[in-house]
Amino acid sequence: MRKVRLVYTNTSNEKVDLTELKNIHETVRKNSNEINESGILIFSNIYFLQCLEGEKEIVNSVYEKITKNQRHKNWGTLRL
Repeated sequence: MRKVRLVYTNTSNEKVDLTELKNIHETVRKNSNEINESGILIFSNIYFLQCLEGEKEIVNSVYEKITKNQRHKNWGTLRL
């Protein structure tokens, strides 16, 4: 299988508090372990930057699911 790296940015539609950020972190960790994916998630105020790494089909599937989340806007992507 082909490994890829996908980097994206987006903006939250509302301010994210510490509790919500912890929930996001736990969800990301759980999902990453289940599908053998790695990467990094960076957050500042209302802005997110994430790098997803793994099998092409899995990364694309995860990204597609993330982009359907109505809590975010202003998407930007870079596929490596």
